[in-house]
Amino acid sequence: MGAPTLSVGLPVYNGERFLEDALESILSQTYEDFELVISDNASTDRTGDICREYASKEPRIRYLRLENNIGAAGNFNRVIDLSFGSHFRWASHDDLCAPTCFERCMEVYESEQPVLVYPQTLIIDEQGAVQGSYEDGLDLRQPRAHSRVRAMLTRLTLCNPIFGVMPIEVLRQTRRLGAFPSSDEVLLFELALRGPFHEVPEPLFLRRLHEGRSTVAHASPEDRTAWFDPTIQRRRYFHRTKVFVEDLKSIGMAPIPAGERARTGLTLGRTYIPRWWRLMAREVQHAIVPQRKRIR
Repeated sequence: MGAPTLSVGLPVYNGERFLEDALESILSQTYEDFELVISDNASTDRTGDICREYASKEPRIRYLRLENNIGAAGNFNRVIDLSFGSHFRWASHDDLCAPTCFERCMEVYESEQPVLVYPQTLIIDEQGAVQGSYEDGLDLRQPRAHSRVRAMLTRLTLCNPIFGVMPIEVLRQTRRLGAFPSSDEVLLFELALRGPFHEVPEPLFLRRLHEGRSTVAHASPEDRTAWFDPTIQRRRYFHRTKVFVEDLKSIGMAPIPAGERARTGLTLGRTYIPRWWRLMAREVQHAIVPQRKRIR
């Protein structure tokens, strides 16, 4: 068989609770020209058994298991390298997709050729009951990078569009997900520098908010950093300062004209700093004050 058009990458670690529902929602898609690449990050629960059972029945599934936990960032990036499709979409073990999610995203991509296509979002609880809609607001069709960046920085909260469809070669040209909190936000920023985002005006992505999700189970930035990469020794983390610095790096590496790069950097400073400067200042203060106390 030839390579599929769409690769769906599902990185997972100890996802037995919701995994079967997630797999069923993917395999029930009306768009069928896809492969599902599952990377098991050395799970210790029934994740492996569930994946092997599904893979034995469904030829579109490739299940690969790591013997050692490489961290969330490494596992998310691994499924990109394992994919054969011309387009890519991440999937989560605890979220769901409406049956026409892939079909509608691919229809928009084929007609408009954006960098990212994502559907509107519904929030569901642990039992799968809909709690309400979520306004992502990242329909970024502005022709210039600095305009897309300005719109993104004033709207971005949850990073649901990271689970949209994108050309895999564009994704592979980015720095992908970094081993730090909010690296999905930085990746969306980097993608926005490269082209427009299109929102499918239908609520086809079901984001499950529950007590076991990563931002709750790993509440502190230091714990979350270890979740992204368990090999990192230095746990102190400048959360919002780090995101700002990484966004600046993204602008410097973006394939845009020098003048547009300068306008985008100025837009970043004018939009990001007024929103986050207090938190950035506290991050620096908390890092410096303990050092001064030790000196005394």
